[in-house]
Amino acid sequence: MGTCYVLGAMYAGEWQRILRDRQRDDLILCADGGLDAAIRYGIKPDYVIGDFDSMPASHAQGYAHCTLPAHKDDTDMRACFLEGEKRGYRDFVFLGGTGGRLDHTLANIQLLSECAQKGYRNCLSDDFNTMRVYAPGTYRIAGDETIYLSLIALSDRVEGITLSGTEWELHDAVLTNTYALGCSNETRAETVMLRFAKGLLGVLLCKRIQGRTDGSMA
Repeated sequence: MGTCYVLGAMYAGEWQRILRDRQRDDLILCADGGLDAAIRYGIKPDYVIGDFDSMPASHAQGYAHCTLPAHKDDTDMRACFLEGEKRGYRDFVFLGGTGGRLDHTLANIQLLSECAQKGYRNCLSDDFNTMRVYAPGTYRIAGDETIYLSLIALSDRVEGITLSGTEWELHDAVLTNTYALGCSNETRAETVMLRFAKGLLGVLLCKRIQGRTDGSMA
């Protein structure tokens, strides 16, 4: 089984080559206005899902699609996730899910947590940031001097964290969801090793912003 790509309305062309040259068993789903964004970048989705509050429903004509009721429990992005899950996918990449409304960005991060709890590979990406959420285990992360590496606790506590190959290493550490101790680290090796024993951990790779040394927008 390949990868399920879910495109939201804020999609701005990231991963464009991969989507255009996708593998045969990959699936591309558009959440509502993600369809207009996909068309803009020459990407043809397999299926469109939404209540069509961010684009006219007529735009979905000619594409396989499902119209959701306006009053519903799930966001359009989660509806796409559930569709991919139903079709047997266990590797999810969410694009165009950041940079607009903060509530939707946070909801999409919660989607990554749901994926991690179910044992699915997951990724939320835009032009500057890539985020994954991990369940306990051991992970290898490619070192890259052009990015900042941040670890963010998404459960109350993340315990038993050991991190090596970075400027600030951790040894059997604890992170909590009320203190951003793991923010803005830097890689110092070709491969960064991460392992932890308990909790859900967000791992962010954030590009350095040109002209600043601290990576901040302010």
